[in-house]
Amino acid sequence: MSNPAPDPGAGEGGYGLVGIEERARLLGGTARAGRVDGTFTVDVTVPWKVG
Repeated sequence: MSNPAPDPGAGEGGYGLVGIEERARLLGGTARAGRVDGTFTVDVTVPWKVG
């Protein structure tokens, strides 16, 4: 997911991204988040088993 990045000083941070990373890791996946060229991106990969 990505969207325009907010001003770095706007608002207070919470634990949302930490929670996403923890849950992805518990499922054997990864989570990355960051700002690139004015866009904030969250990338989560979780293994998916069928059957």
